Amino acid sequence: MKLVIFSSAESAHEPRVFYKMGRSAAAAGYEVVIIAQHPSCTVEGGIRIEGLPAPRNRLERISCSTW
Repeated sequence: MKLVIFSSAESAHEPRVFYKMGRSAAAAGYEVVIIAQHPSCTVEGGIRIEGLPAPRNRLERISCSTW
């Protein structure tokens, strides 16, 4: 099974996103993809991170990051 975690407000290494949800699901056998603010696309600890550029302000985060 695949688990996709999307966050337009948090960084990919935010402890709740990466460690609590991502690592726990990966240890349970899920294929985990995190789509969040990160400078590049990478694989860390068996978790695929699809990086989003950091928005300049709240309006940009709401209107652009979610698409």
